[in-house]
Amino acid sequence: MNRKSELSIRCGIADGRIAGVKLHGRAVQTVDKLAYGKTPQQAIQLFSLMFALCGHAHQRAAVNAFEQALLAPAPPAVGQFRAIAGSVEIIKEHALNLLLNLSSGEITPELPQAMLAAAQAFGKALDSSALYQFPYGTLAPDASAYEQALCALSSGLHAMLGDFLGWTHPSLTGVGEWQRDQACVAARYMQHYAQTEWAGFGQADTQHLPSTATEELEAVLSGSNAEAFLAAPHWRGKPCETNAYTRLAVHPLIREAVTTHGNGLYARSLARLLEIRLLFDSLPRQLPTCSKLSACAVPAANGTALVQVEASRGRLLHRVEVRDGLIAAYRIIAPTQWNFHPLGLLSSALTGQDARDEEHLQRRIEAWVATLDPCVAFNVLLEHGVQ
Repeated sequence: MNRKSELSIRCGIADGRIAGVKLHGRAVQTVDKLAYGKTPQQAIQLFSLMFALCGHAHQRAAVNAFEQALLAPAPPAVGQFRAIAGSVEIIKEHALNLLLNLSSGEITPELPQAMLAAAQAFGKALDSSALYQFPYGTLAPDASAYEQALCALSSGLHAMLGDFLGWTHPSLTGVGEWQRDQACVAARYMQHYAQTEWAGFGQADTQHLPSTATEELEAVLSGSNAEAFLAAPHWRGKPCETNAYTRLAVHPLIREAVTTHGNGLYARSLARLLEIRLLFDSLPRQLPTCSKLSACAVPAANGTALVQVEASRGRLLHRVEVRDGLIAAYRIIAPTQWNFHPLGLLSSALTGQDARDEEHLQRRIEAWVATLDPCVAFNVLLEHGVQ
């Protein structure tokens, strides 16, 4: 990788295979500590400035946590608009991830620019500057601007995905025909990963982070071992993964892909494309009506809450304790902390891989990690005699 490395993936090679994987330089999230002593309003503003990626997900998790902790729920309409903004953010980041994994000669600059412009148009249409106020204030969505943003997003996604965007019940056979016959960038991307030496690369036997984990996570994060847990989070002693693949593992198309290719590069890349299509289909074609809202009073000054929100890279967790109106404790567990557990997904996916062609192996590892989490800067080191 040419980016400044934050994570070194050291693969020890013995007898022509990867014998072990060690991760170095993996920083634990520290932004949450900047929230201590601040008001909820100040913390949300801080997160809006600090998180360029998954910004809507972080703000949504934060404001939902404060609303639960201080007994100040927003009206259902506000929650609906936040959900729309979250879906658009996941679509945008999946799409940009796909484009990031293509060489510069395969795409034109207009495609990523179009995706970013469409996402920004949704932000204006949904009045995103007011979506995450605490307590909620006046919200002024623009129905006409929303329809224009939806049209722009549809156009950009169709240029990327072609007919895949409109399929109601895609099959793996249909996907194969789409890969071979269509010239859109997503079809070329998947055709490359359909090659035998790529499709099954990175199969992993890991536990999916369950959706019912809230109570047990609350017990851990409120206890004395919280810092150690943040460094290597686990579910009942076992590392977990959380991402588009885990969200869609039960979908018939992904199950078919796993049966044919395993749960490696091909199935995981296909899960991202499928999630784009499913989330785009779920967006309302017309903006729901919303009457003008007035700010509510906050009935409590003390409280605790833990909230989980799905982001493009996986499950995002925010836990807050508020005392006398100020933040006494704040914890964030990002998807990266689950997916890059020292003994987790990377170790399971890479250990045992054929290492006789090191140049080819390096490219496949880099593609696999970028598909898992394009936001992490990393380098891959292949080391002989190191396990």
